[in-house]
Parts: sequence; C-alpha cells; structure tokens
Amino acid sequence: MLQVSSSKRLVQVVVSVFFNLTCAGVIFGFAALKTVLVKEGVYSELCEGDDHPEIGRPCDDQDLRLNYMFTLSTVITNVAALPVGAILDRVGPKYTSLLGAIIFAIGNLVFPVDYRKGVIDTYFVGYICLAIGGPLIFLPSFHLSNTFPAQAGLILSCVTGAFDASSVPYLLYDVVYDRLVVFQMTIAPSASYLREDFEERAEGALPGSESEGEAPIPGSSPVEDSMVRGLEANLSGKNESRDRVIGVMFDRSASEQIGSTWFV
Repeated sequence: MLQVSSSKRLVQVVVSVFFNLTCAGVIFGFAALKTVLVKEGVYSELCEGDDHPEIGRPCDDQDLRLNYMFTLSTVITNVAALPVGAILDRVGPKYTSLLGAIIFAIGNLVFPVDYRKGVIDTYFVGYICLAIGGPLIFLPSFHLSNTFPAQAGLILSCVTGAFDASSVPYLLYDVVYDRLVVFQMTIAPSASYLREDFEERAEGALPGSESEGEAPIPGSSPVEDSMVRGLEANLSGKNESRDRVIGVMFDRSASEQIGSTWFV
C-alpha cells in the first residue's frame, strides 16, 4: 500500500486537471483556431481568381482543406484511445503522460513551421501530433480519482470537465490575436527605439545637436541628425571622449570594410 501524503495527492490532482484543461482536447477548439489561420492566409494559395467571397473568409478549397485537417485529427484522437490504453497498461500513467507531453510539444513546434512540399504538410503533421498527445495526457489521469475515494466522483468530473473545456485555449488565442493586431496598428512603435531618443530628453541634447546653435541637417530625422553631429564631433576632435576607432572605415566600401581587420 502506497504511503503518499494528502497534500501531494492534492497537488497531483490539481496539476493533472490543469494539464487536461490546456492540452488534452485542444484540437476541438479548431473553430477559433481556424479564424486565425484564415487571417494568416494558410492555404490561401488554393484560392484562384475571385474565389474569395469576402476579405477574412476562406474560399471553398481553402475551407475544405482546413476542415479536412480537423476531421482527420478528430478521427485519429478517437482511434488512438485503444493503443494508448495498451501503452498505459504496460508502462504506467507516469511514462504515458510523459510520452504524451513530448508528442504534444512536437506538435506545437511543427505546426507553425509552414512547410508544405509533396506529401509533407507541417500543419497536418503538427495537428495530428496534438491529436495523439491529447489521449496520452488525458487517459492516465483517470486513476487519480482513487487518490481521495470519498471524492472520487468529484475528481473524475473535474478531469473529464477539464478535457471538455480544453478547447478554450484556442478561443483565448483568437481573442488575444485580434487584440495584438489592434495594438500593433495603434499603440506599438513603428520603428525601433534608440537610446538617443530618450537621452535627448533626459540630458538636454547630444554633442553637436541643435541645442549648440547648429541648424538641423535637411531631410534627416532628429535621431539621424544627432548621430551625424556626434560622428562629426568625434572625427573633428571636438568631443573630449573621442573614440579613435569611429570613422576609420567611414569612406570605404562595404566589401573593403568586411575584408579589413577592423571588421573582425
């Protein structure tokens, strides 16, 4: 008879329910994932001419291809229950769940690769891996209902309920995807921040900037103007902390710069 503390058993149940909620049946959230895939143009090359009924909606061939991927994965996840049961009897729940986690991780890594050549399609391969990994994670959780015999029904309900609700992650992803697009189009910076952007505000001005009475360089941004002024000051010796390396290859071609010892 195993001697396992009640706190450890409780942690095992909670973690198992969490894993089932986030992994076991995610393929059944395909309706939400499909929206994102269509927006990303997955299989849009199957559409010819004006086959698109409207922007953001799939054409017939694209829709059939995506639906076929879901149908095939659904069949596989149900058929996989038999071999998963055999594996569970042979190696036990620990290693069965570990195998499922590995296959599920592979599916998540392969799915977004977007490699399609011949019979190889990473969207299909990745989604099928998710379909196989789900039962490998879900079925080994059933025995945890015996951890607290008085609450066996409640624990089993939580496990199966987590599996049924595991389509939620893709729904949340769909919501986050739309919010992310809005953020990138409105709030996110259109160009990379440079240190000079904020040093000008914090310290007043950079060496050789407009604050020293010099007119800005026509056709350049404030950041570019500051960089050019700083370089000129460095080369002319106006900057007390002059770096003698800066400007050494300034008048050389790209090939000469790469082939020089300075590039190394």
